[in-house]
Amino acid sequence: MASEPGSNDPLSSPQIAWTGSKVMITAADAAGNAYSWWQAVGSATSNLQTVASGGYSSPSIAWTGSSVIIAAEQDYGQQQGPRAPTTRA
Repeated sequence: MASEPGSNDPLSSPQIAWTGSKVMITAADAAGNAYSWWQAVGSATSNLQTVASGGYSSPSIAWTGSSVIIAAEQDYGQQQGPRAPTTRA
């Protein structure tokens, strides 16, 4: 997993969700690592988790009523045209 983002690491695409008892935040760094943080109501401590390493951007976060869902774009590098279907003999 990726290391913890430092205080000088730029983070992009921050998103926030509320679960009813916690605030959840997600963001990505320039290296393509996606992180989430959560903090319970009344707590002064935030908790960091790396949710994807290398090659991810634009994370989003949602609360379903029972689970937190995080989705992010996977960066495949240079855009290529559509592939021809493969066939097997």
